[in-house]
Amino acid sequence: MRFASITSGMLVLAATLARLFVVYPWSTYYGNFYFGWWTTMWSYLLVAAAMAVVAAAVTGLCLQRGRSWIASGVAYTAVNLAVGGLAAVALGTMGLGLPGTRIRGIFFAEWKFVTFFCLVTVPVSLLGGILCAILVVRRSRERPGRIVVGAQQHG
Repeated sequence: MRFASITSGMLVLAATLARLFVVYPWSTYYGNFYFGWWTTMWSYLLVAAAMAVVAAAVTGLCLQRGRSWIASGVAYTAVNLAVGGLAAVALGTMGLGLPGTRIRGIFFAEWKFVTFFCLVTVPVSLLGGILCAILVVRRSRERPGRIVVGAQQHG
């Protein structure tokens, strides 16, 4: 289970970084502003790492609960959308930011928090939900004596 959680977190980290670099191009946010390379990179890495930690934690919970693969995938997606939405609102509209980073300026300033939610959080959450469902199916195949139907366990 720990391996599955770490795998989920690492894949979400990679997917989030890929989406961030596509939606918020490095050439724009590093090349056109007077901030250090590490400050800008640290901002990208922190956002991706935060989403990866949530992904690993939620995957671990879904695998512990022993729910069906559909319920696990939906629960994973819903939790990640909620956490991503709250983060976008807190960092965007409420003006919260992390000192020493450009997280608010790059990803959440003005109306960019809506872009972040729609173009980063939603696709990464859907991808993670599918991955979580696959991991639940794989785990149930490794333990054939435990059949999960809905929220009931038979075996």
